Amino acid sequence: MKLGRRPINLRTEMAIWATLSAMTLVGALTVISVTTATRHIERESRDDVAILANDAAQAFDHQMSRYFRMSGMAAGLDFLRLPHISPAAKRALLSNLQTVASNCLWIGIVGPDGVVEVSGDGRREGTSVRQEDWFIEGLHQPMITPLREPSEMAQALLPVGEDQRVIDIARPLRDPAGNLIGVIDMTVSSKWAVEFRDLLLRNRNKAVGIDIIVTDRDGRVLIGPDSLTGHTLAFASDREDTVDGEASPLVSGIYHSQAMNRKAALTSALALHVVDWPDGGDYISAVGTGTGYQDFPGLQWNIVVRQPRAIAFGPADVIRDRLIIGGVLLAVLFAGLGWVVADRMTDPIRQLTRHARRLANGERGIVFSSTRGTREVAVLGETLDHLVENLLQREQQLLDLNATLENRIGERTALLAASNRSLEEEMAQRQAVETEREALIRQLRDQAEHDSLTGALNRRAFLVMAERDRRRQRRTGGRLALIMFDIDHFKRVNDTYGHGTGDEVIRQVVAVAAKIVRESDLLCRYGGEEFALLIADPGAERAMLVAERLRKQVAALQFSALGQANEDETAQKRPEQSPPGQAGSGAATAKPETFQITISLGVTLELAAALPENGISLMLEHADQALYEAKRGGRNRTVLDRRAEDSLAAHSRVAPGSGAPVGKAGAENAAADKTRVDKTQADKSQPDKPAASPIVTVQRDDLPIDLPSQAANDS
Repeated sequence: MKLGRRPINLRTEMAIWATLSAMTLVGALTVISVTTATRHIERESRDDVAILANDAAQAFDHQMSRYFRMSGMAAGLDFLRLPHISPAAKRALLSNLQTVASNCLWIGIVGPDGVVEVSGDGRREGTSVRQEDWFIEGLHQPMITPLREPSEMAQALLPVGEDQRVIDIARPLRDPAGNLIGVIDMTVSSKWAVEFRDLLLRNRNKAVGIDIIVTDRDGRVLIGPDSLTGHTLAFASDREDTVDGEASPLVSGIYHSQAMNRKAALTSALALHVVDWPDGGDYISAVGTGTGYQDFPGLQWNIVVRQPRAIAFGPADVIRDRLIIGGVLLAVLFAGLGWVVADRMTDPIRQLTRHARRLANGERGIVFSSTRGTREVAVLGETLDHLVENLLQREQQLLDLNATLENRIGERTALLAASNRSLEEEMAQRQAVETEREALIRQLRDQAEHDSLTGALNRRAFLVMAERDRRRQRRTGGRLALIMFDIDHFKRVNDTYGHGTGDEVIRQVVAVAAKIVRESDLLCRYGGEEFALLIADPGAERAMLVAERLRKQVAALQFSALGQANEDETAQKRPEQSPPGQAGSGAATAKPETFQITISLGVTLELAAALPENGISLMLEHADQALYEAKRGGRNRTVLDRRAEDSLAAHSRVAPGSGAPVGKAGAENAAADKTRVDKTQADKSQPDKPAASPIVTVQRDDLPIDLPSQAANDS
């Protein structure tokens, strides 16, 4: 056992365990005693309340049975059943009965037609009571109504200023021959029940807090404290019982007295209690119900007896406190005894511990066997002496072995250090070779995919990547636009200014195209001065716009000669040619210092989903044909493949990628595109007809692009 970070000594541990054992034992005995005593007292308190509830229920039925028997006795009197007896005589007899029965508000005889014939005090005579429920049921059998508010007619029976509830006891009245001649009814005030409840409570000590509440069969409070009157109490069962071999109605949780026989009623108070009290108090409670008395069926009232839990279980709290105090005192006593016993038993062990500490501090010559104590301690001391002697011998051997090992470790360490240095050098060389190899692979891959002069894709890489884009657009339902263009009269540039200038022209054309296209577009040097541009998912309008922008910006470039050529030789070899930008005259002329070039473009547009597996090759063929048409039509122009003209018109009517009309602006753009396409077709069909203007316009209405025609420069 540890106390904090340091282990505690044996004496303390034994004392702690002795104390814990004593406390556990005393605590267990205390808990058992307290639980047993508390349960016994609680059971006795609950039984007292239950017995009182059951006795009170029987007493209420017994009290009410007097009125029920008096009603039966009156119905059996021949004096009231014979027809020749005068009403005055019957009234006198009924008056005597009303006087004898305390709290009887009214007694009278009602004819079969529901009209009161005679009453003890003369009230109600001649009035009809045929709508009263006691009369309707009293025509057939004896009955007793629940405690209820008096009807409007019965209000007159109550004393002035009193607010009481009433019970009606009615039964058939028959003549000696057994014929029904009316109903005899007795109206009893609830005052008798209030007085009887007060009588039961008067015999109880107020200090015990006993209270009696009367409810109807549904739990609605009839008689009791003002704070509960009118509330409904919910009764719940504490246990399951069987009565005569059958499940008791108590197990249902909600009590209805009519479902219980006498045996169940006698034990019901031990099983039912009130779930929640409306006044919020904490009580023990029991519910009793009467089973009737002799021929009286019973009131079907629930008599609830309650007592504050603090008062009922007060003796249990006193016993519990006393048992806890006694248990604590016993625990302290046992703890002290445990400490004394532990000190005596662990003294020899503590001596051995002190010898061991001296040995640990480097002291020699310690004899453990000199410790006094039990036989076990003596044997332990002798064993420790032998163990110390062996340890000292082993210590010397280990010192010698340690010196030898240190020498060997030093030698091995030097060897390992040399090996590590050699390994690190070899790894560095391998890393350098690997880096050089990766750089070479990247260089070779770049050279294999790109044109060395312009940096654009070469034909092989372009075809691979274009096929990849075709498959992607096929999945997404997009389009592909392919633009083929080449430099007009490029051979003249080479012949006039030399191949160095021609290479620079090609580089500048690619640089202009690279600035116009997106990163996702594919730009390729397809041949010497021929190029291809693949645009993924464009609109037809955008494809033509890109082509026209490219044509315009290339035409705006200015070039200068990079080297001098022999003009006489050039003129002698090619007398029919002229430098770019000048009309051919067949005579040698001086080279201009600067010159401009133009390009011709062919555009095709296809839905990726409509392309076959060799769709890229097919698009290249269509774009090349359109490029040929541009060359044949005079160069320095953009021609849309005839197969894409319908796509261009459809695209102008529908917003790209949405399928929705683009509105008025889209319609105007479609009309403008159609006009340009018709003009281009007209130019193709009449190549020999001179142009009305030296300007070829290919534009959108919102972005004009006017470029000079090469008709004046190239035939």
